[in-house]
Amino acid sequence: MREIGQLISTFRTDKGISQAALAKDIMSPAQISKFERGLTSITVDKFFLLLDRLNVSPQEFDFELSHGDAPNKNKIIADLTQAVISGNRSQCELIKQAALKTYQRDKCGTNKALLLMINALMTRLDHSAFDQDSVDYLCDYLFHVEQWSSFEFLLYGTTMNVLPLPTVNLFSQDLISRAVPTAEIQQNFELIIVLLYNTVRLNLMNNDLLKAQYYVRSMENINFGGGGDKCREGSISN
Repeated sequence: MREIGQLISTFRTDKGISQAALAKDIMSPAQISKFERGLTSITVDKFFLLLDRLNVSPQEFDFELSHGDAPNKNKIIADLTQAVISGNRSQCELIKQAALKTYQRDKCGTNKALLLMINALMTRLDHSAFDQDSVDYLCDYLFHVEQWSSFEFLLYGTTMNVLPLPTVNLFSQDLISRAVPTAEIQQNFELIIVLLYNTVRLNLMNNDLLKAQYYVRSMENINFGGGGDKCREGSISN
């Protein structure tokens, strides 16, 4: 988590504001320089005056402080899912903007995938279309990751509703073979079972009973081990 002064500096530079302009009538440029470098503290009143001049709400600052540098992707998606369920569009936008800033700082594949996950979830809120370039990127990313971690399982589960059904079936057929060697990692194993249930649901929605039955039979043949009954009772995400 970044220090408060450093985050003030990040907001200031992002907005193209000089230290002198930000500090004017609030504190001296020397004081804000020390604050941004973590060498001194300031009063709460001055802190809120700085936020007001930066046009940053306390909620935005708190969110960026919690998620900015090394975002906990699982928590971001959990927070976004809750915001989508509750119809909180402003919170969704805050989460999306934080993920976008993270991607702009480090344009690695996982950061872009995280941003696409957020876009996919937000289509449920505004019923917008998911563009073909994003679909192509997700498919390419998932196909080229040989050993899925919990992030790839989360990515697939979050975006499977926006992927073409034939692609979903290809990935889910591969999940069946992944289930046994992954059984030692209980969290990933449970994710696989939920994803296969969701694949059944998607095929039933598309009136493909044979495919749905195929995945049901495949799950029945998976060696669940000690945690199997628990997995079967888990809820199916929508």
